[in-house]
Amino acid sequence: MNFIQKIVEKYEGSYNEELTKKFYSPGGTLTYQPKSGLIKVGGTKIRIEHKEAGGAMPTTDPIRIVLFLESDYKQILSIYPSINLNYITDLIFQSKNLKIPKEIRKQFSFRGNQELIKKLALDNTFCDSINNEDIYITLDRTYPKSLMLTPAYGIENMEHFEKLILITKRIELHIKSKTT
Repeated sequence: MNFIQKIVEKYEGSYNEELTKKFYSPGGTLTYQPKSGLIKVGGTKIRIEHKEAGGAMPTTDPIRIVLFLESDYKQILSIYPSINLNYITDLIFQSKNLKIPKEIRKQFSFRGNQELIKKLALDNTFCDSINNEDIYITLDRTYPKSLMLTPAYGIENMEHFEKLILITKRIELHIKSKTT
């Protein structure tokens, strides 16, 4: 049983696995098999996606966790690991009243709706959860009802998965609180 199946079993969701596809290249045989699971956490639909690849060139798409929002809240958010140049430009150009904790500001760059970023920066649970993580979070106009979290190096275990779900749920909470 793979990890997505374990998650789906724990949360009593649904699991989908496509047939393995094989491609032949001069470098050898490549295999490709998309897997996904759909679960509900606190009334919110969440999909876990993984496009597993193997064979001669064992590359793979990262696992993605997609939280489906009830409607388009007209929010834009992008959180990603910061490099030194981002850190410097954020210090110079980003609003000082966002009050992003220093250890979080060093690790991540925040782009998007300033009100939402301010709420997330003041949320200790959110800040503690993303501290020392290597994740990418996106909510944009392309898919306005889908909050996507991508851990750069996959999901370590069930506890790590639940921590990532907590991060998405905290963002959802602040997105919804903006409109109420």
